[in-house]
Amino acid sequence: MPVGSQQPAPTPSPPAVPSGERTRVELAARTLKLSRLQNPLWGTLMGVAFAGFIPQIGTGLTVWSWIWIASTWATGAFMGIIAWALARYPDASPFGLSWAFWVTAAFGISGVLWGVFGIVFWESDNPVNQLFILLAQLAVINIYVTRLMSLRSAFLAGALGLAGIAVPHLLIADSPIWFLYLIFVPLWVVLTYASALTLSGIINELITTRNANESLMHELTEARDRAFEERRAAEAASTAKSRFLANMSHELRTPLNAILGFAQLIRDEAGNPARYPEYGADIYSSGAHLLSLINDILDISKIESGRMEISPVRLDAKEAIQEALRLIESKMDEKQHQVALNLSSSCPTLYADERAVRQILLNLLSNAIKFTPAGGRIQIAAGADAGGGVWMSVTDNGPGIEPERLATLFKPFERGDNSYTAAAGGTGLGLALVESLVRLHGGSTSVQSEVEKGSIFTVRFPAAPARASSRAA
Repeated sequence: MPVGSQQPAPTPSPPAVPSGERTRVELAARTLKLSRLQNPLWGTLMGVAFAGFIPQIGTGLTVWSWIWIASTWATGAFMGIIAWALARYPDASPFGLSWAFWVTAAFGISGVLWGVFGIVFWESDNPVNQLFILLAQLAVINIYVTRLMSLRSAFLAGALGLAGIAVPHLLIADSPIWFLYLIFVPLWVVLTYASALTLSGIINELITTRNANESLMHELTEARDRAFEERRAAEAASTAKSRFLANMSHELRTPLNAILGFAQLIRDEAGNPARYPEYGADIYSSGAHLLSLINDILDISKIESGRMEISPVRLDAKEAIQEALRLIESKMDEKQHQVALNLSSSCPTLYADERAVRQILLNLLSNAIKFTPAGGRIQIAAGADAGGGVWMSVTDNGPGIEPERLATLFKPFERGDNSYTAAAGGTGLGLALVESLVRLHGGSTSVQSEVEKGSIFTVRFPAAPARASSRAA
């Protein structure tokens, strides 16, 4: 059965730099945290002061006074909920709409409440009372401009909410200071808003600078991480190629020494002439092995440089597997391996390059033969994928592969470091060729392995394109 490839864990992305709007909302939210307590406490203090504690500015509490004081506590609770929710869900409001809307709404309600303050505690025959109400409301507007300069919409909602209630009330009420109210409140709003614009511009510049610095820091961190990763990859590649050259020198010397040794015997007419045909066979075998090594190196070089070309045709997967088994049957017989075929009757026609498929199967089978102990079992299976493609797998009961090596198994020049692998020999190009050739077809490779229990190597080829199928028909 085919096995799934192990997917590497996704690399966590760096935290996003907050936008200017979000930063302004966060700054205004700090005022929310402060106002959730100050608003009701200041409201209660003003209510008590205007309700008779200071007779010159107010003479007594009414039902509306108590309702107004209770409203300041309700508004403080609402501000607290918004501040808590924004801290818990900074990216998006769970109440719908944006956080800027909710922060603006909170201060808009507060402004309206302080506009109503002038109506609830108003005494038409007490100019001192009216003057103190005017000063209290101007103080509230001033607090808005000093604390909400980062979010102008919140400042405007609070100031205009207050003025929108207070000014119409003055037009209706018969007050000796109505002209002061009508002059100072709008003028104060305009002046404080102009100050807010200046302060807001400074804050925007600071926010932009901060975000630019944070963005630059993120980019530098990513560049540093990439540099470290590329350095580790380069060091690993250098180590792997050095190990490959050491292995390759041994692999090339062995057949070359055999060729030269037997050729020298024949040249010097040494040894038993009756064994010369045997020497010739050994020379041929060594030369074929040497040619195979050179072909692997050239194929890897072509693939890495993008010069390898394939010519896909329609092939019978069963026939391709059986042909590969015939080519490698003698090696299996030497180690007395048991071979099992598990070929699905519904296996579709394979659409691939014939030479590449042969190379893939021979490399997988050679790998299985190399690592399966004498008398071991090798199984070859093939079947259809859900999408109409073809999968083929080779299973052995060899020593298995350590989990930490699975990620680099199909990379060029990689080879196992354990004693079993070292004794088996090899250049480390076989599986890399398999992966590269399968990838040229648009397919995939995977491996499942358990130490001391063996391995399953699986290759998958995509379904034949419609044009190829119609041409074959």
